[in-house]
Parts: sequence; C-alpha cells; structure tokens
Amino acid sequence: MQTALNGLASGQSYIIPCGTYTGPALSGLSNVSLIGLGGQENTSVGNEYAISPNPIVTCVTFTYATNLTMTNSYNDYIKGITFDFLRGGFGFSLNTSSMNNFDNLTIRGAGSAAGAIPAFQIKTNGSTSAFNSAHNHFRGFKVEALDLTSNGIVGIKVIGAGTPNTGAISTDNSFQMWKSLAMYRPV
Repeated sequence: MQTALNGLASGQSYIIPCGTYTGPALSGLSNVSLIGLGGQENTSVGNEYAISPNPIVTCVTFTYATNLTMTNSYNDYIKGITFDFLRGGFGFSLNTSSMNNFDNLTIRGAGSAAGAIPAFQIKTNGSTSAFNSAHNHFRGFKVEALDLTSNGIVGIKVIGAGTPNTGAISTDNSFQMWKSLAMYRPV
C-alpha cells in the first residue's frame, strides 16, 4: 500500500477495500484521494461507553504502533477510514497542512496519559505564516475509545507556533462531529 500511495500523481485516487491494514505513512501527499470503501449503516444506539456511534461504519482500519504525523499535505481527500492506535499512547498529528478534506474519519485508541500526546492534533511546524495549518475540513469526525483508565487524555488539540499574531497559526479548520442518533430524528 505504501508504494502505491507514494506513486500517486496529482489528482489520482487510491481506493481501499474493507479490511484492517498496517497504517501507511501519509506525509507529503498533495492533491490525492484516499478512499475506504463504506460499510453498512449503523442503526444501533450506544456502545461500551454509552456514547451513540456514528451512523456509518467504516470498514477500513489502519493500525499504528507509533505516532502518525501527516506533514506538508495539501488539498487531499481522505474518506471512510478508522485510524486505530491500539491504546498504545500514540496519536495523529496534522502538521503544516492545509486545504485537506476528511469525511467519516475515526480516531480510535489514541492519546496518552496527562495529555502528553493528544488523540488528534492540528499544529504548525515553523514560526512564519508559510507554515500555517488552515482550512482543513472534517465531516463525520469521531474520536472514540480513549484509554479511560488514564487521567488527562486530550481528544483534540489545535496549536500554532511562534509569537502570537505574527507566527505560524492553525486557523479556520472546521469540524462536524457525529451527533447522537437521536439528534437526527425529526422533532
């Protein structure tokens, strides 16, 4: 899979069949699509943590035994993938990346105690505006199954760098989180 991703030309898509895979590195992608084939509609209410699940089940899972950092990625589209960090104290960082779109994305089993490593973070890797992380859009974004035995797990963290108002920033990123299924019923 990594070889195929590295060989994608601008404008190309990589379609991933249902399954669990060792997660690939995602840095340096630009103008490409990574699409997991969709799963069945999830009509259950609640799970082991009494939180209503997202209405669409992703059937593509990438597993990671280390942190995943997506750096210098621009105008990518990633859809229908669960990123599972196996409760190993690792997380997903979107670093100095802009104009990406993520649909039906789940972050599972991520984050470390006392918030040292958040489950998911958007950050910058420099001190000037050339390093902004901006205009990334997350629709159907979900963070689930954090390690509930630890204190201080951080789900989502958004940070800039450098001097406030003059350094690199993380701005204009939008999230549409999954709501309880009850929220989708007409009133």
